Amino acid sequence: KNSKRSSGHSDDGFQVARKTSDGGGSGKAAVKKVSSEAAAAPKFSSIVPSGDVEAQQVLWYELSRKGYKTNWPVVQFSAFIYYCMENEPFMSMEVMRIGNLKERSSVRFKTRDATAKAGIHYIPTEGVLTFEPDENTAVIKVPLEASERWDTTLEFVVELEHTDLVNAIPGRYLWQARVKVMQVRGDTFPTDRFSVEIMKRRFDKVPNNKLFWEYCKMNYQEPKVKKGTLVMLFIGLVRTAYRLLQLAMLFFCTALVAAPSADAGAASLGFSAENRDIALWYVATAIFVPVPFIQLLSYCTPWLQVDSTSRSLLQRNLLRRFLNFTDQSRQELREGDLLLTMTRDVEALVTHGFMNLPRLLQSISELVLLFVFQFAFPAALGDEVRLDAGLPLFLFPVVLVMLLTCCH
Repeated sequence: KNSKRSSGHSDDGFQVARKTSDGGGSGKAAVKKVSSEAAAAPKFSSIVPSGDVEAQQVLWYELSRKGYKTNWPVVQFSAFIYYCMENEPFMSMEVMRIGNLKERSSVRFKTRDATAKAGIHYIPTEGVLTFEPDENTAVIKVPLEASERWDTTLEFVVELEHTDLVNAIPGRYLWQARVKVMQVRGDTFPTDRFSVEIMKRRFDKVPNNKLFWEYCKMNYQEPKVKKGTLVMLFIGLVRTAYRLLQLAMLFFCTALVAAPSADAGAASLGFSAENRDIALWYVATAIFVPVPFIQLLSYCTPWLQVDSTSRSLLQRNLLRRFLNFTDQSRQELREGDLLLTMTRDVEALVTHGFMNLPRLLQSISELVLLFVFQFAFPAALGDEVRLDAGLPLFLFPVVLVMLLTCCH
């Protein structure tokens, strides 16, 4: 219907392509040719490559500026940012259509993670939004999920995709919108167990050991930290088992060497005198063969990135909280306190706090297994079981706990 006008401006179509391709951008270079027939095409993605956001937007605006009647309505969000409470069932976002409303339009949409994570704070949603003739608004609903996980800010993004567009062009700026989720729970660090005391600044009423345990539980909710911690505990159990194996082999060697004769030493362990050398080879193999495997596990421990993930979790949340402060709150906070917290205190809490928890559990497991070894191994060999052999293992942790309690 614009053939007469378009034919008179046929060179303008090539001029648009020349301008966009000379711009140097990847999206602009994708526009090779724009003819007058392209201006009346109902499906926008058939003109330029789908997904080339810059090329599509440049084409549409250049055609509009040149006077072509594109007849493509603009589809965009009604606002750049939306607010909701985390205990609401879903978030409703209005999408409006501007321009020619006589035909049917459709556009695809999807959600994208920001600080809020899909499956934890909201349910990932995608689909096709359809505008019927003479309809200028539509609503996208994203289901929300309440979480007790500590986060200073919660946001996710909803985007209008630039593929499979039918009789529509996405807005130049409002083709995506942010959703800010206001927290009802999980707003105090590390959990809400002492939220009343923390909000009233009665920190003397909060026990340090229980507060640290709450921090460990909060940190354990991070999937990467949880997986890495379990692997570290497994490595600790392997090392403990290897130490028990060393003790058992040492017992064998002592029985073979300390016996009055070679025959008596071998007989006490169930070997014949001729197999005494073979028994020593078994002992040497059991001691040295697991060493490369143990070293490999120790080498792989830093690659788990448990400590770096824990530090990053705290530092990211602290920085986001600071950036979301009001001007008055930001002026009351000294920058030195923020820097010391993010560099010194976070490092101390993670390195000397949370990362020592797997080592503590490994030490406790070693004490328990050694205590069992003192009685089970002699009984298995038919020797006399001495009850006083486990007395040092029982007294050592008791004395150590009393000493630490007195020091604090």
